[in-house]
Amino acid sequence: MINTIAEVYTEVKDYETTRKGRYILSVEAYTRFSRLCGLVDELASEFPGSFVKFKVLPELLDATVSVLVDDIEFQDGRSHPFFERIKDADSLTFVKSKADNKLEIKLGVYNLWERTRKIE
Repeated sequence: MINTIAEVYTEVKDYETTRKGRYILSVEAYTRFSRLCGLVDELASEFPGSFVKFKVLPELLDATVSVLVDDIEFQDGRSHPFFERIKDADSLTFVKSKADNKLEIKLGVYNLWERTRKIE
């Protein structure tokens, strides 16, 4: 299993530093994003041949985490934890690549940072 959330946390903290206190991490959004990273890590473990990627979009204050799989089938149907845990996402996208025929499941969280009242 990869350590996605540790990598994301590093990028988030780097962004806060460059903004000199004008933005702070939203604890609520970051908690939801952490749970989504855990879900994606679990999916990557459950489906062989998959891999995970994430993108922090500081200019939009958002972040996404994705898992790319060859195919996905939930043996438990709608009782699979995926269906409950995606409620933490602000966006959910499925994209099928024509190049390598992989399915990308992308989960996003908006407003990972909040503007502070501090003005420099």
